[in-house]
Amino acid sequence: MKKLLLILSLFAVNVCYSQFSYVAANAINTAGTYTDLGLNGTVIATTDFDEANSTPQNIGFSFFYNGTAFTQFVLNTNGLIKLGATAPADVQIYNALTSTETNLIYPLNLDLQGGTAPEYRVFTSGAAPNRVCTIQFKNVSDYYGLPATAPQFADMDFQIKLYETTNTIEFVYGAFIAGAAADAVTIIKAGIKGNDAVSSVNVTKASATAWSAGTFINDNYTNNSFNIRKTVLPVPGRTFRFVSPSNDAQVSNIYTLGKIPVTYGSPHIVKALIKNGGSNAFTNLAVNLNVTGANTFTNLQTIPSLPPGASVMVSFTAYSPAVIGTNTVTVSIAADGNNTNNTVVYTQAVTAGIFSYADNFTNSGAIGYNTAAGLIVNKYTLTGNAYVTNVNVFIPNATTNTGNTVYAVVLDALGTIVAQSPNYVILAGDLGTYKSFLFAVSPLVNGTDFFVGLAQTANATTGYFPVGTQAEPFSRAGAYFTAPLAGGAAPVANTTLGRFMIEAVVASTALANNDAQVSNVYTLGKIPVAYGSPHIVKALVRNAGASTINNLAVTLNVTGANTFSNLQTVTSLAPGASATVSFAGYSPANIGTNTVTVNVAADDNNTNNSVLYTQVVTAGTFSYADNATNSGAIGYNNAAGLIVNKYTLTGSAYATNVNIFIPNAASNTGNTIYAVVLNTAGTIIGQSANYVIAAGDLGTYKSLPITTAPLIANADFFVGLAQTANATTGYFPVGIQAELSTRAGAYYTAPLAGGTAPVENATLGRFMIEAVVAASPLPVKLSGFSGRIQNNSAFLNWFTSFESNNDRFEIEKSLSGSETWLKIGTVTAVGNSTVNNKYQFTDAGLSNGSWMYRLKIYDKDGKFTYSQVVILQLTGKSMFVLEQNYPNPVTDVTMIRYELGKDAMVTIELYSMDGKKILAQQKGKQLKGSYNSPLDAVSLGLSSGKYVYRMIVQDLATGEITAYKKEMNVIR
Repeated sequence: MKKLLLILSLFAVNVCYSQFSYVAANAINTAGTYTDLGLNGTVIATTDFDEANSTPQNIGFSFFYNGTAFTQFVLNTNGLIKLGATAPADVQIYNALTSTETNLIYPLNLDLQGGTAPEYRVFTSGAAPNRVCTIQFKNVSDYYGLPATAPQFADMDFQIKLYETTNTIEFVYGAFIAGAAADAVTIIKAGIKGNDAVSSVNVTKASATAWSAGTFINDNYTNNSFNIRKTVLPVPGRTFRFVSPSNDAQVSNIYTLGKIPVTYGSPHIVKALIKNGGSNAFTNLAVNLNVTGANTFTNLQTIPSLPPGASVMVSFTAYSPAVIGTNTVTVSIAADGNNTNNTVVYTQAVTAGIFSYADNFTNSGAIGYNTAAGLIVNKYTLTGNAYVTNVNVFIPNATTNTGNTVYAVVLDALGTIVAQSPNYVILAGDLGTYKSFLFAVSPLVNGTDFFVGLAQTANATTGYFPVGTQAEPFSRAGAYFTAPLAGGAAPVANTTLGRFMIEAVVASTALANNDAQVSNVYTLGKIPVAYGSPHIVKALVRNAGASTINNLAVTLNVTGANTFSNLQTVTSLAPGASATVSFAGYSPANIGTNTVTVNVAADDNNTNNSVLYTQVVTAGTFSYADNATNSGAIGYNNAAGLIVNKYTLTGSAYATNVNIFIPNAASNTGNTIYAVVLNTAGTIIGQSANYVIAAGDLGTYKSLPITTAPLIANADFFVGLAQTANATTGYFPVGIQAELSTRAGAYYTAPLAGGTAPVENATLGRFMIEAVVAASPLPVKLSGFSGRIQNNSAFLNWFTSFESNNDRFEIEKSLSGSETWLKIGTVTAVGNSTVNNKYQFTDAGLSNGSWMYRLKIYDKDGKFTYSQVVILQLTGKSMFVLEQNYPNPVTDVTMIRYELGKDAMVTIELYSMDGKKILAQQKGKQLKGSYNSPLDAVSLGLSSGKYVYRMIVQDLATGEITAYKKEMNVIR
């Protein structure tokens, strides 16, 4: 069988299968010594110094990397090696991270050629078990061709060092000689990679930054790569060290069911594959299973001994889920030298009667017989007696699938076909979704194994691959099979193609003849009374019976605070087919709670004829989520990006706040997030201040006020959360709710800086993100909030340029590092004003420390929002300190904070990255203390990008002049 690969899922969630034990947190950038190999070792021969691979070269010992013990490598002339005896298929590897090649080590990956007397050499030194293999690139240069006449780097020397036992990798850089080409940014890749870019650790820096300031990141580059230029060369001996922990037990995978029937799938045994990815053996390794959510269960198993490189399958005690709902299945081991691979999480739906190995994500690939025919089946084990009524198969989104004839089958344990659905021709509307196939006569299974799947008929002209798959590293045994089209022979197991996305639907009785089903209702969980009307409710209805249904009446009833009813008719619905019904729009006029019900008439199965949705009519809140808690969590793991919902606003209103449900996971605490508002082009038009998630935010909605609320007028808009990167610990800061057959046009992702149209995601459920809108923006527009310290007192000043219904300012204080804010005073507001107003407050008697201040701004209706935070430092030292601006990134106004340990003359300057001076603020003489200087990116016309701000200080006592500088990032 041939496998056709498709596009992988949009962004990461809780599951991680990596055997790659290197992480950015363990990497080191340090000074060292570069020692040329001279004549030691062996020259590595290549056919050319430009675009060539070597023959396999011996390392001299076993080097353990990415779950494999390697004894050889192949050198590629573009500044990298590939571990193993197989050469890269393409010699032109200029970006190791986008290449499909695995197990790459790349200290200087770009298009290289020979310089002056170039040479590649390998030398293994030392004695076991502490040998070192050194691979040296000598006198290589960046490639140049006409019209260029010279390279930017005439000769470059660098080495890769592989260490026995510890499996440490070092990049050591020698002399770099500048060439005659003009100085310019050269973008290269420097790092190590396992199976893909996600399993990689890379070095990053700006071209003007010294090599000693390079930092390490997990995963692919998001901003700067490892950028170099000839005016900033490495000091010989500069070393980047990648350390593999000696103690590294890994949870490689969980083997359970993505959907399990509450009666027919119990007792269920969860298994987990545990691997020793380190260099030390483990004894009595504890492995924990925790099932939480709708059902709870815990079990501990112990592995007596696990040598380095070995794997073992752990089987937990069986458990029997009793409650329909969503479970979170977690397998974990204790903390060790690499905690990024100690836990794997699997989301499991406990159902009335569905078996599935696939989880709730979309497919990552597709399988089929190409132009031939055959059966693609899953094996399930049923407890008790039940009828197999349906088979659901995920049809991949490939146009070659349309027009082909398929059908579903049920096989007994011997491979005999015991049920077959009618032939079905795949339609365009079936692509990218599960297609349900019904059996006119449902076979009875009596407490045994059975097979369900899809029959692919032949197409001699155009090959097709009609079954979706999900990646499953180390695929489980006894689950996925193939068989001849006519059956009659025992199916053959397949453990190389991942999870087959095939579901078995079982029930205590055979399939009803007439069974119309309301599968889902698509409406808003919260709808603003003035800005969300008219609102169109939609419903997904399905023919779950064995006969075609004609003229199906579907009724919408809204009751509660508002009332409305509407009837729509579906002309014809074939067995297994679904239709989306759109009702007439309605306009709720009363704030309160509605019950939204969609139903069909009584038939042979009345248990699925109605679905209701609780809807809250609000003054100004949009939400897709209902009033239940989350069933899962999403995020970018270690990376960064935007997670947003799209809403449609009627009339004109300001987007003032974004409410986000923060899942109850300790890994979320301490991470920086902020809220965003985007227009339909994906441009960020509103942003909150940066916010660090606190423990008290977990399991609740966190409201983030937009600093400058944008006006939305009769348009679609996006609101959501910006997740900043955390190279050390991944996190998933947005709650989701399960949504069967997820609605279109609602849930999206986008890059952190915005600027491109968000990409829709219809596989992860409802994003628990709310948009709060109002007829006017927040009650006050702060045009400045600053402070300074003098004589152990903090002097706070703030200015407003607009006030509407403003009541008061409460001043709150916190010691830096604390999560507790203390109210220390109140200042009465002017109330209503369109002119500038100045306020001030003094906090006396401060002790040494870093003090944070913020304003809690109340309107007369009791609503409030927070200002940005001002940080003031009180110390007994005589020094000058320039702090990082806040907030950063900058969308409008940011504060540059600095501390004067002595009286001084101060100037603040702002520069673009190319050295152009944009601003110079002469502060004049300032007394000892802490200060905040506002900088308005809007009035300065700053475009998105990085800038440098500088403080020039003249000590009034000594006359000495000192300059300090930092970078800031502007997002516009």
